[in-house]
Amino acid sequence: MLQNSQRITHPLQIATQAMLHCEPCLINYFNRIILSRTSLYNLNQVLATFAKIQTWFCEFKEINRPLPSNFDMHYFCSAIDAILSTDHHQLLQRVIQLLYDVI
Repeated sequence: MLQNSQRITHPLQIATQAMLHCEPCLINYFNRIILSRTSLYNLNQVLATFAKIQTWFCEFKEINRPLPSNFDMHYFCSAIDAILSTDHHQLLQRVIQLLYDVI
């Protein structure tokens, strides 16, 4: 679970975005780390997590590069499925917004 001291800070967010330019496969590691450390029952954590993930996906869109061929879609979809199963309207809205912006 992400605690206040374990949040991804703005400089770290910028660094992760820069690393994706050089090594796109890092998206799998970034997603696994941030999703596994996020409590599904903490609304603010989930919203913040999906904001970070969206910036990573938008980074690929910005540099006109597709997601890596080895992108762990199964893991990402299982996280989406877990969020959809909570049936919380704010989380549903955030997931739909993420998918709309990425696709």
